[in-house]
Amino acid sequence: MERPGRWDSAFDPDMTEANLAMLMERPEISTIDALRFPRSVPLEGIIKNDCRLVKFKPGEIIIREGDYGNSAFLVISGKATVVIKPSLPSHLLGRSNTKKKTFWKVLSQLWSNSNIPEGRNTDLYIDKSTGLQKDDKTEHASLFNARDHQQIFKEPLQNISDIKEVPALKDIYDVVEFKSGKIFGEIAALGRVQRTSTIFAKTETVLLEIRWQGLRDIRKYDDGWRHIIDESYRNNVLKGHLREHPIFRELDEDALQQVANNTLFETYGSFEWYLTYSKSSDNLNKDENDVVVKQGDYADGLLLIAGGFGGVTMKVGSGERTLTYLRQGDYFGLDELYTSWKNDQETPLETSLTTLGYIHVLRVSTDILSELVFPSMTEPKSRLSDAADRPLANDALLEWAVENHFINGTQAMLINLDKCVR
Repeated sequence: MERPGRWDSAFDPDMTEANLAMLMERPEISTIDALRFPRSVPLEGIIKNDCRLVKFKPGEIIIREGDYGNSAFLVISGKATVVIKPSLPSHLLGRSNTKKKTFWKVLSQLWSNSNIPEGRNTDLYIDKSTGLQKDDKTEHASLFNARDHQQIFKEPLQNISDIKEVPALKDIYDVVEFKSGKIFGEIAALGRVQRTSTIFAKTETVLLEIRWQGLRDIRKYDDGWRHIIDESYRNNVLKGHLREHPIFRELDEDALQQVANNTLFETYGSFEWYLTYSKSSDNLNKDENDVVVKQGDYADGLLLIAGGFGGVTMKVGSGERTLTYLRQGDYFGLDELYTSWKNDQETPLETSLTTLGYIHVLRVSTDILSELVFPSMTEPKSRLSDAADRPLANDALLEWAVENHFINGTQAMLINLDKCVR
């Protein structure tokens, strides 16, 4: 029977049968209906191959604000503290404050850089006995190891090595305590976005770390975990995403809360796009992409892209032409919804939205837009369908960028292969 390829390299090669049995008896896992999982991806297989137990000492950092995460955590024992606001000083998190170079400093690098070629020994990163990265075996960064760590605590610390529980932080810090059974880090793991807060171990803490593929499968087949994750997104992230969007930026807190209450979080497509892409001889097969909404249908809400990528297509003869691609922060359906509201007559969608791998969308109710947004909004100056006016010859560059995954990047770097060689 075919099983996930990632299980060929278990997240924790040292997972014992005793630990596996203990985890399967935990209430957070034992209440999951294992019969809903396919035989190729059983629940026990996910716990055994996609999870690992991690121990943290008091003060050690579990998650750093701003980092990108590929896993979520379940508290097995102990306590963890999340710093909501303000953020902890950068140097306590192991970061240095970087200053932007002036034009002249950048130019001076042409004659001031070292003539010694840069190099690194990659053997230092791998444990040859296990084949694993050594990061998995090193001690975690700790608040107590940073300089000036005393500045964040109410009282001066004595005998740091004997601390069993991290003392209270100063009153300026808004913190929340996580205890046994709490799940955290799931939104950043599934959305592949930055961590929004720093979390450290308050006491000696044991966590179950779940890599994102396992978390995705549990959420897919278990209603309880899906509800927990979706509610966490609604309570902790949704309003922030809405507030950052230009359409809702002028709304007050009460109006923004009404929008949040009338917004659904939906996921379409497959998280394994990068894998099927790399294995496919045809690179990208558009026929395999899921259709989120189809041209000619009537929109039942504004779609805000919260993660992943989507393609905007239009019918051309018997085929589909790709007009553009949407990513986090973009939206779909605004043109038609605004026209429908203005003319008091439903307007069909001029384009279709398909997934490019997976896509997270926020579906905002049409009624709430008509009540709170459209009355004070100016008519959009351009429409997604306007992209159909460009020459067909220009589509080749867009398709090339997608097929080579360049749309995933946010910056570009040019390398002179004549001078920079391995």
